Amino acid sequence: MSVRVIEAHCYERGIEFDPAEVPLELAELARGIVAQPAWDGRSLAQELYERWGAERRERCEVPGWCSAQDLITEPREREEIEAA
Repeated sequence: MSVRVIEAHCYERGIEFDPAEVPLELAELARGIVAQPAWDGRSLAQELYERWGAERRERCEVPGWCSAQDLITEPREREEIEAA
């Protein structure tokens, strides 16, 4: 595994990565990842990137309850505002 892949796995699990010292938890993680190839030819980093992108797009969407009509005042509302 490359250093970037290892670093991505560490970041995902909250492990601080130091290339000089490989903790036991990281070595076991690497063995498990190498033993189980990526599903559908996609790496874990790609899956995480796609998941984060989907979550970001979901957060940026306009809520279904919001309507342009809510932002525009009706003529009768304008008259009431001006009368007050």
